Amino acid sequence: MSKVWLYITSLIKYQLLILVLALLLIGFLDMIGLIISLLLVLGGFSAAKDDMNKRYAKKQSKKLAVASKYEFEGFEQALFSTQREIKLL
Repeated sequence: MSKVWLYITSLIKYQLLILVLALLLIGFLDMIGLIISLLLVLGGFSAAKDDMNKRYAKKQSKKLAVASKYEFEGFEQALFSTQREIKLL
């Protein structure tokens, strides 16, 4: 569900931007603007997929960082207790 939601939000973002650009292009360059706008719409799907992959990778790396945080804390505690025991000897 997460990837689908990220794709839909990215697609909406790109399609709204393309809509604004298409209206400007069609207003100034009648038929050529229409052709360029259609190409932009088709390219928007690919751009949304790339954006979704980047956002999903960032989300996964945050999850991994949070999970490994506790691992590092445990390592620091073990290192501190080992250093303390060595000083006692």
